[in-house]
Amino acid sequence: MPLSFAAILPHSPLLVPNIGKDNLSFFKQTLAGAEILAQHLEKAEVDMMLVISSHGTILQENFVCNIAPHFEADLSAFGDLVTRWEHTGSLSTPARMQQQVTRPLSIKLTSESLDYASAIALYLAKVPERIPVAALTVPPQPSETLFSAGKSIQEYIVNEEKRIGVIASADLSHRLNKKSPAGYSAKAKKLEQKILDHLVRGEHKDILNITPAAIEDAAIEDLGVIINFLGIIHGFKTEASLLSYESPFGIGHPVVHYQLS
Repeated sequence: MPLSFAAILPHSPLLVPNIGKDNLSFFKQTLAGAEILAQHLEKAEVDMMLVISSHGTILQENFVCNIAPHFEADLSAFGDLVTRWEHTGSLSTPARMQQQVTRPLSIKLTSESLDYASAIALYLAKVPERIPVAALTVPPQPSETLFSAGKSIQEYIVNEEKRIGVIASADLSHRLNKKSPAGYSAKAKKLEQKILDHLVRGEHKDILNITPAAIEDAAIEDLGVIINFLGIIHGFKTEASLLSYESPFGIGHPVVHYQLS
């Protein structure tokens, strides 16, 4: 089966030891959930990892995919001048994706380094350096467009001989409590719980039907990433497990594993 691993992971810089430091103690559940996820990845025998986020180079009407033989994570924007995770890049996979994924969104290639959200998700999943990585940045498009584009990426994956894993790097609402950077919203908290319930139950259409106004009010920056991810895994028999969820600083951090059968 070409798709051999699928997961959603958060990307708070506070999860990085050199940045979070004492704050790591507030993420015990997230780190424990990521550890379980890493064990699933180890068993999945992945040949290639596709990580998707919304924090790389953004084009309004196209995906952007990093293409390079080698990647080094740069977290200097967060004051971390020490951490330099290294990953093997892929030249062939992004090039083939660009040729084959053309609807409803096409793919532009860039040689830039890994964005922080992709790098942190790969770190949490303990993706080994031997597994080549391609990083895809999701554009700000309507839910139906991103879901349909995900299904187009799936068409590429199922025709590959490699066993491919997919990680969605996504935080949820930024308005969950008084510590939230965008301020507290009771509606945001309720919507967050609905999204988590829909993910676990496989109710993808309900997530697609969330209005742009509700998404904006809840300050959910990465729901488009999740929707694109759901399009990629659509049609596969999956069982979602919420391995952990917490929001110590007012931002929702889910760790979700999709068991593929």
